[in-house]
Amino acid sequence: MSRRELTAYVTVIVLLAVTSLLLATTVRVDTFDRPGVSLMLPGEIGEWAGRRELYCHAEACGALHRFAESKIPDSCPECGGPLKAMSRVEQDVLGIDTEFVKSLYTHPAGAEVHMTLVLSNRQRNSIHRPQRCLTAQGFTIVRDHVMNVESDSGRGPQVMALDITRPLRAGPGAPIWEGTFLYWFVGQGRQTPHHGARMFWLAWDRIVHNIGHRWAYVAIQTSEPRDSELLDGFLQSMTSEWYLPMLADQAEQHDQ
Repeated sequence: MSRRELTAYVTVIVLLAVTSLLLATTVRVDTFDRPGVSLMLPGEIGEWAGRRELYCHAEACGALHRFAESKIPDSCPECGGPLKAMSRVEQDVLGIDTEFVKSLYTHPAGAEVHMTLVLSNRQRNSIHRPQRCLTAQGFTIVRDHVMNVESDSGRGPQVMALDITRPLRAGPGAPIWEGTFLYWFVGQGRQTPHHGARMFWLAWDRIVHNIGHRWAYVAIQTSEPRDSELLDGFLQSMTSEWYLPMLADQAEQHDQ
């Protein structure tokens, strides 16, 4: 390394250190807890019937239940334990103040779509690139691609589409499950399929506006291929019946 390169390198390190110190000691961040999305999923999306997914948190049970929106009980029907939107493992890893909503949607033709909303906790560490969780769960990401979701009501979100596979059991010759995983991030007046862009806007709002928004993460998983007509129909209905009206409602509440 030349002397000029070394000087430039040291200068950058010093500037970063000074900036970090100033941010830590002079920037006051006002937490803004209003999320960019409504933490509710509809009971139906187009032709797809939804069932809310809830986990029993009784230590001896831990069962996963699915209920129609109009038939959600106050406690676990098996043991009477408390029901929550995330499993005990998710709560331990992500923090008790992370908020979840999960639903399974079923089409009359038999196709299924899992949809999840996650609202970050106050430490902002409960949302990350889903590739980490997918690979930890044994999935292989075959391809990624950014796609636009369109509907008759207008343009929906840009989403990151992952073609994923996973062996259905251990050992050679095991059958392979194939499917699609879609996700995007939503903040106050912002949406992006890129984790890096979310981190940029999170830092920008904290440094420039002294506000720490609670971003939301929207995920869709299905065994339908990315170019499936059924999946395309679900995305169009989701956009026109839930996503765009929800964003408009959130913007109206923010302006009041």
